[in-house]
Amino acid sequence: MDAGSLGADPNDAAGFEFHSTSGYNPCLEGLSMEGVFTKPLDMDRVANMMNIIGEVTVSPDRDIAEAQSITVFKEGPAMIKARDEGELVKKGARLKEVVFRAMACAGCGICVARCPEGALRLEGQAVVDQNKCTHCGACLGPCPAVRFVPDQLDI
Repeated sequence: MDAGSLGADPNDAAGFEFHSTSGYNPCLEGLSMEGVFTKPLDMDRVANMMNIIGEVTVSPDRDIAEAQSITVFKEGPAMIKARDEGELVKKGARLKEVVFRAMACAGCGICVARCPEGALRLEGQAVVDQNKCTHCGACLGPCPAVRFVPDQLDI
């Protein structure tokens, strides 16, 4: 797949990939990993879906979102911090799954049915109600937005 700008269709996932560094770097929390999504991100969608990971903080210009030591930038870069390699790999996989869902949600409702708190609803695409979401991740799992993007979730 080739990199490029997102088309007018927010569901256009063609050429959308995540590339991470091949190694980890020491940081204050233990380890960090950097990566980049190959297209600019719809930060309103990404920040909303990041509620699945944890409580989200968004910059005033809405160009940066952060949850659970995971920082994502509108232009595509991302930084993940964790205590150890296992946590780093888990956070990386969750971030990629959440961002792919945000960018390519088909509105099928599978994740809505999985949520035990009723924190997801469909408005054309899945939307997280941040007041109800407990960040449990029960909504994650098989999803057309993730499943049909071959080999994109491998670290």
